[in-house]
Amino acid sequence: MSPSSSPNHRVAVGGGIVLAVIVVVLGYLWLNRPAAQLKAPSDELIDKLMAAKPDQRDDMIIELGRRGPEVIPQVTAAYDKAPNDPDLRIQLVTAIYRTNAPVQAIPALERLLQKEKNPDVRSAIQNNIAGLRRSGNPAP
Repeated sequence: MSPSSSPNHRVAVGGGIVLAVIVVVLGYLWLNRPAAQLKAPSDELIDKLMAAKPDQRDDMIIELGRRGPEVIPQVTAAYDKAPNDPDLRIQLVTAIYRTNAPVQAIPALERLLQKEKNPDVRSAIQNNIAGLRRSGNPAP
């Protein structure tokens, strides 16, 4: 190997290593972006929602609502686990509303309303029930 090619070889190897590190970091960031985390199973998503700060919950609430009525039992179970967090309970009620499944959502919300003591949460539940009834698919 000639002495003049040795520095070029070192630069090429160093550049390859730097490029490999960048690819690994970008891959890690891509897999851990918020949208990727939302693709988790519903129970994992609810666990993340319950651990998140209030300002980090909106996308998770939207995603839970998109999953439809099959998520309602899990959301109501999470609601029962959050007795000291009225903000989280309001957001969970919103997730039930966002399922856009009045036949399943209204009875679930009515059960939550029966045991809810916080006036703000009660109001949110009542508003969501009214909104589902107005949607054109009223439940009995």
